[in-house]
Order: sequence, then structure tokens, then C-alpha cells
Amino acid sequence: MKHEVPSILMRIQFPISIGMIVFAIVFGISFGYILLPIYRQELTFIAYLLGGGGAIYSGIYVGISVNRKVIQDKLQHSYQFLYQTKSVELSRVRTKLEKDFDPKKLSPEQFFDAVVSDVDIHTTVKVLLGLYEDLSVAVQDGFVYEPTVYKSVCTSLPYMYNTFTPYIQEVRKRREDERVYCEIEKLSNSWSTGKYLNNGKIIV
Repeated sequence: MKHEVPSILMRIQFPISIGMIVFAIVFGISFGYILLPIYRQELTFIAYLLGGGGAIYSGIYVGISVNRKVIQDKLQHSYQFLYQTKSVELSRVRTKLEKDFDPKKLSPEQFFDAVVSDVDIHTTVKVLLGLYEDLSVAVQDGFVYEPTVYKSVCTSLPYMYNTFTPYIQEVRKRREDERVYCEIEKLSNSWSTGKYLNNGKIIV
């Protein structure tokens, strides 16, 4: 089968930037304004029209760039939070938690005592609940991108909250403060109803 060789015109590429196009338009209008005085009024109108269009385009471009930067920053913050919840040490202790602690078999007081009796377990529980508290606040403040966070911890966060609800209840009781760990509760409950916490939209 014979292969056609592209012509030289097809193989030449002309990288034309927006700046070059704008320069060409400005040069053409200026050239016409000087050499065609009878069309100066029309050329002036065109210049104003192009100037307004350029301002609108610049505004849109800046808006898109800023929005893209905001999303990139949110994604970076999201991954930083998620990385903290998935360290090897935390994962090791979480495995022990899932194996040895069953809140259904213990009263809130017994469950609380079982957790605090093991320093490693108690520390990990406090760290994880604290991280998820901060994550919930970050979600509500728009500091992280909730859909990305949801994809990563949509099961582990509600599991952590539901499993350690007896511990949370006992901490609230002993501190006499219902606000303790209320942020993770908000996030877990919102996801459980199929809605994002930040904007209330349906999770798809």
C-alpha cells in the first residue's frame, strides 16, 4: 500500500499565541486608522468593541485560573489529611481495635474502660477521632475537596464513629460537654444520609 507523504505545508506548524493575534488586530486597526481617515469612526467603534471583549475575556480567564488553583489547593490539603489517617502505625492499631473491641458486648462504661486501659489503643483512638474532627471542620470550611475525601474514607470514618460511639458518649458524660467529637458526628451522619456536608448535595 502506497503511503502518501504529507506536503511541506501540512508539516509546517505555526504556533500562534493569543498575544500575536491581539498584536495583529491592533496593528491592523492602527494602520487603517492612519491610512483610511474616512473609516476612523468605524475603526474607533471596533477598537472599543475589541477592548471590551478583551476585558471580558481577561476576567473570565483570571476567574478560571483562580478556580483551578483553589481546586488544586483543596486536593493537596485533602491528600495531606488522608495521608495522616493511613499511617502504618495507625493501621496496625486499628486492626487490633477491629479485632478486640466490640461495643455490642459492653456497656459504654465498660467499653470506655477497655479503651483507656491500653495506652496504645487509647492514644490511637484519640488521634483518629481528632483527625476526623479536623477533617470534618476542614470539609465544612471548604479547606478540602469533600468528594475526594469521601472516596477515600466513606467507610472508615462512619465505622470509626459508630464503633466508638459508646466511648464518645462516655467522654461527653464525664466532661459534661455534648460538643465533644460533635464534628465527626456531623460528617458521619451527613454521609450516612447520602449527602455532602459542605453543600448538602446528593452524593452520586
